[in-house]
Amino acid sequence: MKTQPLLFEKALKSKGLNYTTQYEVIDEVSSVPVKAHLDFVVENNKELVVLETKTTNRTLETPYSSCVLQIQFQMGLLKKTTNKNVRGYIIALDLNSGSLMEFPIDFDENLFNIA
Repeated sequence: MKTQPLLFEKALKSKGLNYTTQYEVIDEVSSVPVKAHLDFVVENNKELVVLETKTTNRTLETPYSSCVLQIQFQMGLLKKTTNKNVRGYIIALDLNSGSLMEFPIDFDENLFNIA
């Protein structure tokens, strides 16, 4: 296991959150079987929250579009297979400065279809 997921997992444990790591989702999209491994899924009584963790070498103002499409695809698969409300966060750690960036992501059906 890489150091990055361990750091995020320690933070989730310290908050007492109910989460699953490397959450696997399997479904079909346009008759094609797909499988995704979500870094973390936090569950509460209202929804599932996908946490996509990244490391970078600089501070970001916005997440990369590829990361946004990745988490949209993950949230869409999760929504389809669980029928629950979903939302997500891209959490990026700048390895040079140690700063943590958090980008909330709401599910968007159009972006899911693009992804």
